[in-house]
Formats: sequence, C-alpha cells, structure tokens
Amino acid sequence: MTSERRAVLAALPPEDRPETGPAKALPATPSAKILGGRIPPQFMVAAMSLTQTALAAIFRDEMGDPARALAASMAWNKLLLLNLNALLVGYLLPPRTPPREPAGPRSAS
Repeated sequence: MTSERRAVLAALPPEDRPETGPAKALPATPSAKILGGRIPPQFMVAAMSLTQTALAAIFRDEMGDPARALAASMAWNKLLLLNLNALLVGYLLPPRTPPREPAGPRSAS
C-alpha cells in the first residue's frame, strides 16, 4: 500500500474505511476466491427488472405506435435477459482452482 493511500485511509472516520465499512464484505480484487460475484444475484435481477421497466416506459413515451413500443420492449427484454444469464453463470460455476501437477515420481535431471 502506498504512503498516500495510508494517509488518506488514516484521515477517514473508522466507519468509512474500506476495511471496517460495508466494503469489507466485498473482495478488493477480481482474483478473490469466492463462488459467484461481488454483487448478490437478487440485486442483479432487481437491477435488470428496473432497467426493463424503465425501457418500456421510454419506448411508450417516445414511440408513437404502441405496437412498435411493445415490440421494442420485448426485444430489449430478451437482450437484457441474455446478459443477465451470462452474469449469473458465475454464481453457478465452482471457483477456479490452479492446475495440478501430474502425479507420479519425478525423475532426477
């Protein structure tokens, strides 16, 4: 850790420091060995739902034809759900493990 970062962290109130605040529950690096991701899946689903609702309202307000607005909303819903599916796959896969060396005697060189 750099001295500048230490100084900044020391100046923060204890509840705002990453090691003691809400950020402590989240890994600091993507290489952290956890199953899933940093954001709980229910929040990802809720965010996608809010996005779908917002897009439907935008299409309704901006497009003159309700049938076209519905078609656009349905198309975007499919694209958003594909993205959500790809993001949630990380919650189902086991954590990565480093490759193991083959078993057996090692020859002396």
